[in-house]
Amino acid sequence: MSDKSNRKGPESKDKGGGRTEISLYPAMLNTLEQTLEQGGNFRLWQSSEGIREYIDARLVRLNREQSRLCFIPEVKGEEQKLKKRGDIFGHCKYRGLLFRAQLLRAQNSEIEVSFPEQLQIQDARIERRESYGLCSEFFAIVGYIDESGEMLHKELKILDRSEHGLCLIVDQRIYKLVCRSKCLTIISSTNSILESGANYHLRNHSTVKGNSMSLPLYRLGFELA
Repeated sequence: MSDKSNRKGPESKDKGGGRTEISLYPAMLNTLEQTLEQGGNFRLWQSSEGIREYIDARLVRLNREQSRLCFIPEVKGEEQKLKKRGDIFGHCKYRGLLFRAQLLRAQNSEIEVSFPEQLQIQDARIERRESYGLCSEFFAIVGYIDESGEMLHKELKILDRSEHGLCLIVDQRIYKLVCRSKCLTIISSTNSILESGANYHLRNHSTVKGNSMSLPLYRLGFELA
């Protein structure tokens, strides 16, 4: 199946043969709506020549029709610190969500931005690599946006441990990989689900090519090291 992304398409679409195409767009909206319900506390900033002005603001409105988010700064008048146009970054204090969007308006104690172009986790895949032609090694490749707004990739080795099955090694700690209902969850060896307060939404992946296997996942429960 070709990897075609339709941002405003349905959340899932049966392609036949048990294959499902998942759009990022509805998952992103659901996450933002949950954030809004939980108080919508964000820290916003723009980056220019390494200098950043942080603004604490509250998400107060999500306009689906116009694809816009509206924030109100905690300190009145702080929206004047922002440039009139350009990229803007936002970090939700409670959910661990980090986004990148376009600033549309910053005046009259309101900050209006476009729907995010990127969420913290944008890409995840499992790669199988042949080692000396005798055995395979598996790696999890995850992409995310750091607080400076840079897109980074992290490669994590997956080990096959008989007592745990497929495991992910993060800073010498062993976590087990469990896939259920299109969700890859990484749990500790004590079977307790790792929670860092964040839901990481992924792009559509449901193909198998050579030694690279992409999984049809849109949520990753994962504690970043």
